[in-house]
Amino acid sequence: FGGDIKDVINPDVWEEGVSSIRRLASEQQVPLQQNKYLKWLMENTEGVNVVDYLDETAETLDFSNMDLGNAPDLSRFNSLRRLTLNNCNLTELPSVDLLPSPNKISVFSFANNKIKRAPLPGYSDVLKLVFLFNLDENPIEYIDVEELNRLVETSGLSRFTYDDDIISKLSPENRKEFEKFLSDDDEVGYFAGV
Repeated sequence: FGGDIKDVINPDVWEEGVSSIRRLASEQQVPLQQNKYLKWLMENTEGVNVVDYLDETAETLDFSNMDLGNAPDLSRFNSLRRLTLNNCNLTELPSVDLLPSPNKISVFSFANNKIKRAPLPGYSDVLKLVFLFNLDENPIEYIDVEELNRLVETSGLSRFTYDDDIISKLSPENRKEFEKFLSDDDEVGYFAGV
């Protein structure tokens, strides 16, 4: 009849139940979004670290549609090749120290978030194999053109996707830099809004 379940059961029973649900969450062999035990933990307990429930040898991690707010620490996922954090309520890309090193990521997708700056400094130092960098549906206000150019040179980045109206959101100086970068890419045409 309303209220919190913790208010009506013994605290020891609550802790035992939460421990049992944590165990079940870690045993699940389903995509993150289908792990009902992990979802329950995130909704009903504090301090849930999603990556604690993942296989560190995973080559693909898809956090899509999970309200994370911040990118998780993926530094120990050295086999990671595809990282998807679409529609996760992220306000920024993961910093370099949250990414695995050495890094094998080839697909880096962050569509439909609240990211305003990209790419972050140092990405060209760790993203050595990335060929797709997806930023569709983000309110990008600044593009680090120098870092983007280094990504093209060091990793062979060939697809950088973003919204068509990105140009109008950039400052005049940044717009000029980005437009020059795009015109230099005209021969190849891999960088395009969607």
